[in-house]
Amino acid sequence: MEYYMMTVGCNMTNFWRKLERVKYADKCLDCKRLIKAGQSAWWLKGWGLTHPTCGLGSKRFVLSPVYTDNPTYDGNPFENINKHLPVFYDAKEFRESQK
Repeated sequence: MEYYMMTVGCNMTNFWRKLERVKYADKCLDCKRLIKAGQSAWWLKGWGLTHPTCGLGSKRFVLSPVYTDNPTYDGNPFENINKHLPVFYDAKEFRESQK
């Protein structure tokens, strides 16, 4: 359901209409439970109904931490900046032998 809402628009209030009372019962697009006549819901033409507690913006999410306990970037990234791999020295030796 979140995919459908994201394709239609990120902000539910710009596209979805808040209905205070639904005229006819229908299933929620997100949780598939019945929305009874008289209940409030979000409605989008051509898509259907969702509960006010379902869908985009209603679910809590937890951001994963950016900084971990033992990150790989704790060391100095420029510590070995002037060091070459063995392949470099092999190629250099080969070029010098060709002269």
